[in-house]
Formats: sequence, structure tokens, C-alpha cells
Amino acid sequence: MISFSQSDFQKLKVKALEIGFDQIGFTHDFQLSHADYYKGWLKSGQHGEMSYLEKNQDKRIQPNLLMDESESILVLSTNYFHQTPIGHDVKIARYAHGEDYHIWIKRRLEELSDWIQQNIHPDFKWRSFVDTGPIVERDVAVKAGLGWVGKNTCLIDPDLGSFVFLSVILCNVQFADASIQPVEDQCASCTLCLDACPTNALEDYQLNASQCLAYHNIEKRGERDSKFTKQIGVHLVGCDVCQEVCPWNQKIETSKQKEWQETFDKRFYDLKDILSWTKTQFKNKTRHTALSRIKYDDFMRNVFIVIQNLNKTELLGDVQAWENKHQMQLKEWVNCVARLNRK
Repeated sequence: MISFSQSDFQKLKVKALEIGFDQIGFTHDFQLSHADYYKGWLKSGQHGEMSYLEKNQDKRIQPNLLMDESESILVLSTNYFHQTPIGHDVKIARYAHGEDYHIWIKRRLEELSDWIQQNIHPDFKWRSFVDTGPIVERDVAVKAGLGWVGKNTCLIDPDLGSFVFLSVILCNVQFADASIQPVEDQCASCTLCLDACPTNALEDYQLNASQCLAYHNIEKRGERDSKFTKQIGVHLVGCDVCQEVCPWNQKIETSKQKEWQETFDKRFYDLKDILSWTKTQFKNKTRHTALSRIKYDDFMRNVFIVIQNLNKTELLGDVQAWENKHQMQLKEWVNCVARLNRK
């Protein structure tokens, strides 16, 4: 174990902001606040087919088990809010644009950790995670004083809103001042996120992930459940609805992550263009992006659902040509052709 003074923490905070993070805090409390809820959530099957969430439950409940000599967790947040392209019918969740955030945030975590070791203490030890380890980031972010978990189950920072990437660094540091000031829950009587959820997946501070729209157009493998076809609407990848209606997101600043935004590819909004891609082209275009998480067949299922929901009859020929090229009759393709032929 090593100790950092208040001035040491201020130095690393300045460096973290310089690297590109927007907020940083820390906690020495590793205990998961919602341990019992999490176990019940899994037991009731609200995680759907995301079986990876069932693994390493002991580490999720006590993340200090992830690294020997763990004394604290540094929690960092990065604002990713940006305006979506104008003039397109299709919607893609804001986090899914451009280079996969796991990649570039991980680089920054390692850069910060190396700097701490070289400039503050040579015995600094760490492990860093960006949604890639069994850590419930929102819980530790609350403990670190970065915000509160809102009714839409997102962390809400009173200054940044909820469009934030959370990342953590487990380390062997005891910080001098551990009197973290918690941020009071300020959702009050507001239910805008609950009312706006397209699939009624939200209740007060609870999310049934198996009902969430983002689960069905990202995580779900195979045929899309027909009862969600209409709700998917124009959401090709993910869903930001519960965040878009949140009052805390109405006056937030645009993300300062310019380099990331320069990697955005607007071709993913062009349904006609997408229909002309081969499977190999799709893999090449999504490599090193968050969209690579979606398998080609599942992505195309989303495409055909969105086309039929938009009644894009002008794309009927392109839709039929897709089947001729790929020799693959997805159920969603069949339904799309039938729908467009009725117009």
C-alpha cells in the first residue's frame, strides 16, 4: 500500500483532465451497494441471453478481488454527447459512433497510470477497465461522488448529464482525504424516462434488460421478437430515448472528444448503401468500432426492420437484390419484402 496526499490527487486530477477525461473521483469502498438486487435481477432472468453477466459474481460484488493489494478505485468519466447527423431517418445510439470507446479510453487510462507511476510514486500498481471487467461502474461512480443513478438506471452527473463513458483504475493507493461528498438524487418526481421508454423496460431505478430496445437490436442473437418490431422503429443500433428526454441532458455541452468524432462514418445512416455491402465489407467497416459487437446477420435483421417501419418502398429492389447476392432469407427480410410489396 502507498499513500497519496491531497496535493498528489490534485496533480493526477489535472493530468487526467489534460489527457481528455472530464471528471475523476475515487473511493476506498469496494462493496457493491446493490449486491442483493443484482443477484435477484440475474435470478429473474432480466439480463436476457447475456450470460456473461452471470460470471464472476464474487468480483462484481467485491471488485478488490480483481487485483492483489487493491486499496481504492479511481473512477473517471468522459462526456460523449454529440448531435446526431441531420437529414437521416435512421437512429444510432451516440456511444456506437466512430472508434470503439473501449479502445481509446483504455489508452488514456494506461497513459494516466504510467504517468502516476513515473511522476508521483514508482510503486504505483494498477489494473484498468472500460466496461470490460466484472465491475459495476455506476455503483463505484456514486461512491466516488460523480453523480447519482437515475430512474433510467444511468449515472447522472449534475454537470455532464448521463451521456458519459465510465472507466476505472484499481490501484494500491490510500488517498489522504476519503470523505467523499455524495451527490444527492435529484430525479424527484420526474418520470419522463419511464414514460418515454419504447418497450416499457423501465421502472423506478430498475431496468429489465431483456425488454430493453438496445438489448434487442444489439445483444439479441437470431430472429427479432415480432412484438418488438414496431418498437424498434428507426433505431438501427441501440436506443438513447430515456437519456434524450431527461431534463439533466437538455443543456449539456457537446463532447470535447474531437479526434473520436472525426472517426464517425455517416454511411451507417444510408440504408441503400448498406444494402450493397458484402459481409466482408461490413466487417471491414465495423472493425475497431462498437458496431463490431453486432454480427452481420443480426445487423441486417435490424436494417430490414427499420426499412419496413419507414415504409421505404423505393428500396424494394435493393432489398430483393440483397437476398439474391447473399442467398440468405432472414425472416425479417421476408417480412420487409411483404410489407413493401403491399404499398
